[in-house]
Amino acid sequence: MDNNFIKQIIKKISKFENKIKIIFPEGKNELIQEAAEKLLKEKILIPQLLFDNKANFNKYQGECEALLIENEELKTMTNELFKLRKTKNTLVECQKMMKNTNYQAMMLLHLNKVDGFVGGISCPTGDILRPAFQIIKPSKKYNIVSSGFIMLKGKEILIFGDCSTNIAPNSEQIAEIGFQNYELAKMIGLEPKIAFLSFSTFGSAKHDNAIKMNKASKLFFTKFMAPLNFKQENFVDGEIQFDAAYDPHTRMKKTGKKFYEENANVLIFPNLAAGNISYKIAQRLGEYKAVGPVLLGINKPVNDLSRGANAEEIFNTAVLTAMQVIFENENKLI
Repeated sequence: MDNNFIKQIIKKISKFENKIKIIFPEGKNELIQEAAEKLLKEKILIPQLLFDNKANFNKYQGECEALLIENEELKTMTNELFKLRKTKNTLVECQKMMKNTNYQAMMLLHLNKVDGFVGGISCPTGDILRPAFQIIKPSKKYNIVSSGFIMLKGKEILIFGDCSTNIAPNSEQIAEIGFQNYELAKMIGLEPKIAFLSFSTFGSAKHDNAIKMNKASKLFFTKFMAPLNFKQENFVDGEIQFDAAYDPHTRMKKTGKKFYEENANVLIFPNLAAGNISYKIAQRLGEYKAVGPVLLGINKPVNDLSRGANAEEIFNTAVLTAMQVIFENENKLI
């Protein structure tokens, strides 16, 4: 992978006045520790490692700030969770939930003790999303939370959405996924050229799934982009097959229209199966590096790691989380 992309993001972070604190709820994990130590050594942000018990806490010998939540602090956080959840959970249930470091870390984010959250190397995505929804909550700006993968190969940057969160989104939800990934592109300095992908190009196949993507592209433009005075023909199309979206010559042959001059760089998939399979094929066979998933549509930056993530991928996800913090402060978009 061309490291220039991450270097450019780090350069932007370094200009931010306040050092950004990122909490890692799986502090005992060696890969987490390796990535955190590098983040600290390079003075990119302030990583905080959260531990689940005193034995693991005492065992840690690194330079990062280590945290262990217990006694009065744990009681205070439990009471705060109960305030948030009292219509849905008992105090006893909240006490049980707060024994989990994902909940503890999310509460620290809720209380503004840290600026962002990175976790999930040892648990499924649901174990991250659940406390995020319950404590941080989805943004009122959207009806859903989605995600985007940043795919890197040499100097090429693509965004795939949504590959980790919504199993079978409808047209309205796909339109929101499109806009959330448009914002992700803007955050990383990529000029979005968006394609709503299908097995059909502009009605070449008649099927509900193709119609769904065509409707999504229209909703995306009328609801989100037209109010911003964007012209649809310059940067968005769909429903469209991948080859037509990615290659201008194929696009011209199939549609008779040029749209944007180059390939689409923000690819919106019709469902989780298509998106998840596609990013893994690009990663394994196409040799793209996948950074993410970057969770979108949550009130504060929360990001979920793949359980197969290596130290470099953890490092990159933390860097992007810090960029979200800055983007939030400057633009209030995500």
